[in-house]
Amino acid sequence: MRLVDQDLVVWIFRANAPVWVIHWYDGVAYILTATIVWLNRHRLAALNIDRPFIIAVMLGGTLYAFYLTPSIGVFVGMTAGFIYVADQYKLFVFSIPVPYPKGTGMLILLSIPLALAPVLLFRLTVKTPLSLPTFIADIFGYLQYDLALIVFEEVVFRGALWAYLRSLGLSEQTAFYVQAFLFWIAHHRILVLGHQYSFWVAVPCVSILLGLLAWRSKSLTPSTIAHFMFNFMTQLLLMIF
Repeated sequence: MRLVDQDLVVWIFRANAPVWVIHWYDGVAYILTATIVWLNRHRLAALNIDRPFIIAVMLGGTLYAFYLTPSIGVFVGMTAGFIYVADQYKLFVFSIPVPYPKGTGMLILLSIPLALAPVLLFRLTVKTPLSLPTFIADIFGYLQYDLALIVFEEVVFRGALWAYLRSLGLSEQTAFYVQAFLFWIAHHRILVLGHQYSFWVAVPCVSILLGLLAWRSKSLTPSTIAHFMFNFMTQLLLMIF
């Protein structure tokens, strides 16, 4: 579903998809993410899921419910509420928390220069300055929709996919490279939009960074933070330049 999304269909048929199609796609993606988490509630460690990540799942779904159209937003909100209730009743089984390896914080912060690299590499032209209300509204809109999609991608690529590849007897190194490759090509939308640098350089680099964070920490929390920071800084660049 992530590899063959609505953007690929638009690219192939050269047609604009109605807004409700995009919202339903994203909403169903979140619900499927929560379903994966629920079905693996007794073996969440195998999917690199810890409790801070579950909080991100709940928060992302709650914010996203208000961003989507009511037809699918209601179901997303109900799903986030279900995850909250399940967490309160301790239906999720987590492994004993362990400290993240040294250097995890530095690796997370590396997502910022990766996102800001185009400022140094290219002569970007500053857009007409945004008014403060418009800027705040854009940032809040970003916060509403991006966290849920990041949670979706983290569960798919560095959670469920990674665990499945290990269950097939493949090595951690193989799982690392497979998730990085699939995460990269899943962002074909960037290429369709004409952002050559982002698709060929930035996304492959961040694919490796996020996989490395999940691999070292055995948790999706550090990769989720880095993923959010990278997307956030990239969004700021698109608003300013």
